[in-house]
Amino acid sequence: VILSYHNFGYTPGHDFLVQRFLEAERLGADVAKVAVMPRDRADVLALLAATATAHAKAGVPLISMSMGPLGAVTRMVGGLFGSSLSFAVGAGSSAPGQIPIADLRAVYDVIGRARGGS
Repeated sequence: VILSYHNFGYTPGHDFLVQRFLEAERLGADVAKVAVMPRDRADVLALLAATATAHAKAGVPLISMSMGPLGAVTRMVGGLFGSSLSFAVGAGSSAPGQIPIADLRAVYDVIGRARGGS
């Protein structure tokens, strides 16, 4: 079961976001998901920081993303902050800010090599 919090209007504060992850776990989720809309770069950083904080506390996998073009970077680097999954475009986009799957794979390859992987 994935319990998900979506906010298509804005990005709530750090503590609120962390609590959404932890509340999903408390309610029995197998995976906790948070998706928010950034208004500026600080919102993107807030989502990534909240993901890292929740990842250190949660006992279930997390999924997080900041939506739209401004938040697209979270789909590329979210795993470095504790997000276990991202969404990419196959045949057509289902949400704002999704990246074509070939491009996302290329980014993951670069990040993996930079971190010492093959």
